[in-house]
Amino acid sequence: MMLRTHATDPRPHPRPPVRGFTLIEAMVTLAVAGVLASVAIPSFVSLGQRFRLNSVSSSLGASLQWARSEAIKANVDVIVCASNAAGTNCTTSTNWGVNGWLICYDANADGSCDASTAQLINPVQFYGSVDRSTQVTGPAAGVRFTPSGEQSVGAATATIQAMGTWSGAPTLTTTVAPSGVVKGSRL
Repeated sequence: MMLRTHATDPRPHPRPPVRGFTLIEAMVTLAVAGVLASVAIPSFVSLGQRFRLNSVSSSLGASLQWARSEAIKANVDVIVCASNAAGTNCTTSTNWGVNGWLICYDANADGSCDASTAQLINPVQFYGSVDRSTQVTGPAAGVRFTPSGEQSVGAATATIQAMGTWSGAPTLTTTVAPSGVVKGSRL
């Protein structure tokens, strides 16, 4: 009897299945993933910046709406203005983004927050500084709402703008009509 060995066996032997990737397949996959990432990452960064800008603009609109309703409810002037560094009073800055903005009662209409009393605690709300990718500008005197809900910055419409600081960034405008109606733009 002749013993057959693998080298002398004329019958073909099936190859074991190949598992895994070849080096070339892995390199092609990584190259495709790299191209996709280089296209997608800037879009995600831009999306984040636009989201933050929308968020700031929405917060501005909400602050103005809330101040108007508080003026009507409390039957006293309420102002929304650029905040000082301590977040306790208004400044005459048009840059509302550096220290943020605040809402406070101003019954004596002197353009600054009244001292807190048992009935009226100032500031009512405070929105802190915005991140460096966003800039906010508004009237130096702030926006004042009377007990009737009208704004009394003057006969003109008050305008507050939130704008991105990156190249090609949009500007979102929030306006307050003399009647007190607040309108804002969104992305």
